[in-house]
Amino acid sequence: MRLQRPPTIASAVGLLLATAAGAIVLSHLPAALHSLNGQADAARGENTLGGALAAAAGVELDKRFVRNALELVPRHSRYAVVLPPNQATIEKLYGVNPTTFAAAPTLMQNFMLPRRKVKTVTVGTYVLCYYCETHWHHRMRWLWDNQNGERVGVFH
Repeated sequence: MRLQRPPTIASAVGLLLATAAGAIVLSHLPAALHSLNGQADAARGENTLGGALAAAAGVELDKRFVRNALELVPRHSRYAVVLPPNQATIEKLYGVNPTTFAAAPTLMQNFMLPRRKVKTVTVGTYVLCYYCETHWHHRMRWLWDNQNGERVGVFH
C-alpha cells in the first residue's frame, strides 16, 4: 500500500501556474473571437452576391460590371453577354486579359441565374456589354456605363 504524500511547494506552484495560464487564455478569448468575426465579415464582403465578385476578380472581370449586372437586370428576364468582335485589338488597347473574355460569358451565365441567357438581342433583352461594339447602340437604354467599355442596358 502506497501512502499519499502531502502536496509539496512544487506541485502547488505548478497548480498556480496552470490556473494563471487558464485565466490568461480565457481573458483573451473574447478578443480573439471578435477578431475572427471581423475577418469573416470582411471575407463575406468580398464574397457578396454568392461569391460572384471573388470569382470575377479571379479572371480580372470588373467587379463593378458584375455587381451592376446583378443589380440592374431583373431576376426573371432575358439577357445577352456581348463581347467585342475583335478581342485581340481590345486586349492590346485596354490591357484586357484574354482569359477575361474567354471566361466572361460562362461566369455571367452562372452569376445571373435565374435570368435566362439568349444569343439574339431582341426588344426587352438586357445587354451586358463588355467592350462591345454594336451597330444598334442607338436602340439601347444604358442603365450603367463606366465610360471605359463596360455597360449594362436594355434593348428597346
